[in-house]
Amino acid sequence: MTKPRTATTGVSTPRPQPKAHPRRTAEARTAYRPPEAALPHGVLAPAALVPTAQKLPFLVLELVGMAILLLALGVLPARAAPHPLAAELLAERRLAVALGGLATLLAAIVAYVLL
Repeated sequence: MTKPRTATTGVSTPRPQPKAHPRRTAEARTAYRPPEAALPHGVLAPAALVPTAQKLPFLVLELVGMAILLLALGVLPARAAPHPLAAELLAERRLAVALGGLATLLAAIVAYVLL
């Protein structure tokens, strides 16, 4: 014969609650010292974002690149856009994009002259 299975009632016994962490004593508070991290350095550090004389030629080059991109978008035919909405937007805003490219190019020239 097989053993009869005992039915579970679905009611669980209450589990003991974890004890609250005891308060740190004065010695434990003074013994703990948070890790001292060095000041951030690298690509996204605030000091890395400040323009210096060494970084300004690269910023001017970046401005020239943006100007070329905007001027190229300004002369791009609408049928070359991959999406009909992009083609319509390009056709409507062609002058604004081209003027933005021209303004960016002038800003790059002024920055280069002042450098």
